[in-house]
Amino acid sequence: MRLKAPFTIVSLNYFAYFMILAAWQPFIVIYLQQAGWTGFSIGLFSAIGPLLAFLTQPLWGLVSDAWGNVRLLYVILVAATAGFVLIFGFFPVSQAFFALAVLMGLTQGPLTAMLDSMAVQTLQKNSNRIGQARLWGSLSFATLALIMGAIFEKHSTAIFPGFVLASAFAALVGAISPAEGSTLNRPDFRLSSIKHAINRPFLFFLGCAFLLQMGLSLTMPFLSLVLLERGASSSVVGYTWGFTALVEIPIFAVTAKLLRRRRPEQLIVTAGVINTLRMLLFAFTPNPWLLVAIHAMEGLAFPLITVSVVLLVDELVEPAFKTTGFTLQAACAYTLPRFLGSIWGGRIMDLFGGTGLFLLGAASTALGTAAMALWRAKFGTPSQSLDQLQLSK
Repeated sequence: MRLKAPFTIVSLNYFAYFMILAAWQPFIVIYLQQAGWTGFSIGLFSAIGPLLAFLTQPLWGLVSDAWGNVRLLYVILVAATAGFVLIFGFFPVSQAFFALAVLMGLTQGPLTAMLDSMAVQTLQKNSNRIGQARLWGSLSFATLALIMGAIFEKHSTAIFPGFVLASAFAALVGAISPAEGSTLNRPDFRLSSIKHAINRPFLFFLGCAFLLQMGLSLTMPFLSLVLLERGASSSVVGYTWGFTALVEIPIFAVTAKLLRRRRPEQLIVTAGVINTLRMLLFAFTPNPWLLVAIHAMEGLAFPLITVSVVLLVDELVEPAFKTTGFTLQAACAYTLPRFLGSIWGGRIMDLFGGTGLFLLGAASTALGTAAMALWRAKFGTPSQSLDQLQLSK
């Protein structure tokens, strides 16, 4: 059996992959806290994976571009990650769990970038519809996060079989998807070839994206802990993550329409303003249910950033080095901020609590938003929408 319709392929892969994240991401920090870990220890656990991913993501990109079969490598890494989680699910929490963070950093780190690369290659000239495909990931994340929140409250170890089952589904979907067809010459597998994926606008873009994502990376790993600090239950934590993902769905659905009127970098700046306001409100709000509503603002910003970044990388990087470009972007603008945010955020959480953490996050996000506005002024094309730019080429 093979999936054939490009949009169906991309949508189903996003749907399956974000089930994996929903089963794990909102709850692993609570699981570790219940086992007696401090904020700093949890931050260190959260930082190890991003550090390993930062060091290896560009290499995975080169491997996949050189091999020419991103899909198969994606399936192998999904299966490997599930195997590691399955093994550790049989053991009580101990310092050995830091090894799980290492293993997951090596195998799970490049998956999002690979998925985005496969989506762009599959959709080809319809790549501006990637937001409409990505909304299926938000739908699966929302649904499973809500379900897992209720299950976790009674059986906290359920995150391990939940992760494995979701991974098995994602691997199956990836396996029945067609291999990417391309007439491009495959690049040599040499570290020196990474320079072909980099140009000056792309390099500056990575720096701006790093600053913008730093604020989000300071706060997001500790969101569940801040909610618990302010009186939320595990179910409310699940509602917070789930409702935010539900808000993302209509925004993802209209991204293609927005991109016909606005450039991707304009949408990124708008998202930065929304996130800065959200973090300021979150810092001073004590009521857990109000925090559910405030955090849902992230559902407005996340789709704008996600789709716009994918399309800008697609524009800025040579076709033969797409996966390398996506993994470089993921390493510099997502993984490195997550590593630093987890290390610093854990210490800030221990010293100043959730209020101090979200205030610093708001300041960093505001700085990144300003940097992206400057990048747009220097390198962007503010007078043209994405469709107009493609027609002019």
